[in-house]
Amino acid sequence: MVRSRQMPQIALFLRAGVLLALFLLGDGRYGVAQAPCDAETTLSDVYGLSRRGKSEVWITPTETSLRRNIAELPRLVDYAKTLQEGIVLARERNRVLWAQRLAIEETLKKKTPQLSPGDPKRKQLEENLKQLDALAVAPEKLGGAPSVQPHLIDVTNTRHAILLSVFAARRDAAALKNEYTKLKEDATVRAALSRLEGDHRLGPLRDYSSDLRRLDEYEQFVYSHPQPIYLQSGQIRVGAILNDRTPATFTWRDSNKPTLITATMAQRAGIKADNTSQPFVVRYPDGRSLSAYHAKLKSLRFGSCVLYDVDCYILPPEGEDRGAEISATAFAGYRVSVEPAMLRMRIEPPNQTTANQ
Repeated sequence: MVRSRQMPQIALFLRAGVLLALFLLGDGRYGVAQAPCDAETTLSDVYGLSRRGKSEVWITPTETSLRRNIAELPRLVDYAKTLQEGIVLARERNRVLWAQRLAIEETLKKKTPQLSPGDPKRKQLEENLKQLDALAVAPEKLGGAPSVQPHLIDVTNTRHAILLSVFAARRDAAALKNEYTKLKEDATVRAALSRLEGDHRLGPLRDYSSDLRRLDEYEQFVYSHPQPIYLQSGQIRVGAILNDRTPATFTWRDSNKPTLITATMAQRAGIKADNTSQPFVVRYPDGRSLSAYHAKLKSLRFGSCVLYDVDCYILPPEGEDRGAEISATAFAGYRVSVEPAMLRMRIEPPNQTTANQ
């Protein structure tokens, strides 16, 4: 058989092709053309790690969450301070104007028999009264005034955001060390980091000890101010946090009715009703009735006051428009004072004569 002169060239070509293929596939003996890309994909897509900008430090979603909450808290506290100062000023301004209104009304009543309808003095008093009616409301109704109610709702939501960020930051910080310990022991993670150019490593990015100490300060800021309330459709509304994770708003009832929560609240807080129990029939003044089922709230927080193992009833989905309700029944062992004129709710343990709430 005659050997082709091209055979050595073909063999050499094929060998070069194999080497090139191995190079492109990332074989460690011949090169790592795609290794950095594959390593980054492993770290980000498989393990959920990320980098801050051009940093060579890879951090977990938990540390990302911790950093976000720590960064957000000062802004939230400053905003809450601004809101609360504005509310105090609005309350004081309304008190002064309302007192002036009552004084003018009393003067008008006394002088009406003496002043004819066309008397300039009477007209001036009536005009002053009209102007004050446009500027002030009865203090107990201030929580529903368009100029004040949105700020009360805003400060309620901001207080919740502060506490939820504090609680989340503490949970994240507690989980962080264990997360990185496990990742450092993971051979796949170590291999991926070693294939990247530069000094790539696992987090944390920095020590958060000083940030964690400030969490107590942020938490105490919320506890040192009254629990705000506002009016909606003439009814008192107050915010709370379910299971230290889910914000909620309740309508306050003076009666001894049980605590009611909506189906949406229950779903968000992971609360399940005992559908085997006897339903509680909720009857409303308009004649409507709904069947609600018993459940337990692990905790229900109103500022620094935390109620544990709270009995409640979950309304059916068709009762969503009725909203959640709470009364003094839920506050066993506490003294609750609802003060609409002061835009606050005070919650005092039985052995405490004064409280921040």
